[in-house]
Amino acid sequence: MVTEFKQGMKMAFEMTDMGFLCYFLGLEIEQSMKGIFLSQQKYAHTLLDRFGMKKCKEENTPMNCNEKLLVDDGADKVNEEVYLSLAGGLIYLTHSRPDLAFAVSLVSRFMQQPSKIHFGAAKRILSDWASCVDDRKSLSAYISATGATCQAIWLRRSLEELGFKQEDPTVIYCDNKSAINLSKNPILHSRSKHIELRYHFIREMVTKKQVSLEYCSTHHQLADVLTKALSMEKFVYFRHKLGVMKLESRRDDEE
Repeated sequence: MVTEFKQGMKMAFEMTDMGFLCYFLGLEIEQSMKGIFLSQQKYAHTLLDRFGMKKCKEENTPMNCNEKLLVDDGADKVNEEVYLSLAGGLIYLTHSRPDLAFAVSLVSRFMQQPSKIHFGAAKRILSDWASCVDDRKSLSAYISATGATCQAIWLRRSLEELGFKQEDPTVIYCDNKSAINLSKNPILHSRSKHIELRYHFIREMVTKKQVSLEYCSTHHQLADVLTKALSMEKFVYFRHKLGVMKLESRRDDEE
């Protein structure tokens, strides 16, 4: 099939077959019988060198779960251009390290007038490679689940157009039982009547059996690694579940 596709492309376009993709825009690609693996080792080391962190101490997690970053923290300000460069580099690293996404999104909020504390938090994220309080709980979880429902419906329709019939509801896991109860209760009451009507779309989809909200303990909620700072034990556990591993570990498994 691949050979036929290549031949068809060559007939339609002027192109050269350069074999397996190994490197593209800072992404290192390695293909084996066990799958396709992405890494950014070279790019990360370039960032470490740029910010003088080649010999920095490695941290076990990208964020301190007890630290709250504030817009006005009273600390001295740092060079905005340097901070933007570091934050931008970290954003690009999340292509191969989704476990860093939450921490990176957090430090990216302080692009204007960043402080030494913000800069230290950003450097902590990068150090892994060496080896909002300022501003509305079941309601926020419910609204987040509604956003996931919209994505699920779009995916279901796309799959149906491709010929994959969707007979069973798409399961959305949520670690908040109150939010699940809200999605199943068609009656507006004092706890939910102030939520904008557009967010009650999830109730309609649950009734039509397009989606189903199921409880997932916070101890097994994989999405937490993308939304909050975690302890070392939880972070390592969820990182493994995401399929993120050190290159040395993967190579040992293949031998």
